[in-house]
Amino acid sequence: MKAIIIYFSISGRTKRVAETIAAQLGNLSVDIEPIKYMGNARTLIANHDRIASGDWSSLNANERIFDLSPYDIVCIGMPVHGGQPPVIFNTYVKKCTGLKGKTAYIFLTCRLFTGKTISIMREELEKAGANVSAELICKGLFRIGTDKPVAFGQEINSKKN
Repeated sequence: MKAIIIYFSISGRTKRVAETIAAQLGNLSVDIEPIKYMGNARTLIANHDRIASGDWSSLNANERIFDLSPYDIVCIGMPVHGGQPPVIFNTYVKKCTGLKGKTAYIFLTCRLFTGKTISIMREELEKAGANVSAELICKGLFRIGTDKPVAFGQEINSKKN
């Protein structure tokens, strides 16, 4: 079975969670693919409308993240921005093909409040045809521990058959 973990991270917290989850996926063939923003948090906010309209010129990502048909398991992680997923999430899902019928897992990272992030992510992925199997919320003001991501990765690994 093949799995892909796609994540967006500015501070590195979501990246660490993605890597921790990937380490638990046993004998699966796992691709870990970041969506990188070529700026900082301030310019991300300034570029919000441009990214929302589908302009990915300020983003860098491997092209394989847009065609998910080769994967059995899709795991997507995002940080919380203003109580919702970053604008990158919605534009990514719209650009994506091959989500229909896929088993999806979602995770998010935040310092304090999750807002409606997880429900928005679930709704958008289900609209695209994915079956969201589980979700993980990792909160931590300064640091996010590894216990929850390890357990989440083990849960994904146990459901793969």
